[in-house]
Amino acid sequence: ILLFQSLAAGFGAFIGSFAYVYAPASVITSAKRTGAILWSIITGRKIFHEQHVVIKLVLFVVLVVGVALLAMS
Repeated sequence: ILLFQSLAAGFGAFIGSFAYVYAPASVITSAKRTGAILWSIITGRKIFHEQHVVIKLVLFVVLVVGVALLAMS
């Protein structure tokens, strides 16, 4: 399990480093943070049984729209 986690983290860092070549750093950073928010919503629901998931998902969609608008500018 530890080897798989290490390889997955290394592969993610490798792919993420190429993203900075194709887009501005502000867009990449915003997209990474938005992805982290999605994972926190999913794990919060599965592990901690958090409430109001629908509101969090709606706000996540708002963040995705914001990142898309940022990328288009």
